Amino acid sequence: MVCDLCNSDSSDGQLISPSKMVKAIKKGFTISKIGGMTSSLGMALGLNSATMDQGWKVQAMASPSDWYVCPGCMRILKNYL
Repeated sequence: MVCDLCNSDSSDGQLISPSKMVKAIKKGFTISKIGGMTSSLGMALGLNSATMDQGWKVQAMASPSDWYVCPGCMRILKNYL
């Protein structure tokens, strides 16, 4: 499966419920904390991290779907769960 945060392929990730993701966001988790491909794409589009984070936050908090998170991203996300 593909990680919903960093887009890497991972067969040993885990599902995070929408309510847990909202909790993490409210505790300060942002997509820029992951870095990598997502941050590079934002910079290529001329977006600073605050703008990118705000847009992602609005979409993420409204998402009704579970999040598939790879072990690398989970190491960061778990600090906010």
